Amino acid sequence: MDREQIRAIVREVIEAMFESSIPVGVSNKHVHLCQEDWNILFPNQSITKKSDLKQTGEFASEQTVTLVGPKGAIQNVRVLGGLLENSHKWRYL
Repeated sequence: MDREQIRAIVREVIEAMFESSIPVGVSNKHVHLCQEDWNILFPNQSITKKSDLKQTGEFASEQTVTLVGPKGAIQNVRVLGGLLENSHKWRYL
């Protein structure tokens, strides 16, 4: 297999990942999720509080995710709670 064939396969895989992925925004290595996206990422699990944040009603959870995008991956991204009506979503990683 030559380089161009490998690049074509990698491009195909990344495009397929975006078709079935949950786009999210990340800031200071945390994400905000809605209940629907939570259920996809953590089926049959409840969000577990790790520590309270300064914002009333918000907390850092025990759960983390790995975000994967065209520029690489960010591991151990903390999920913040409580769960929102809509996940914060951006396509740029």
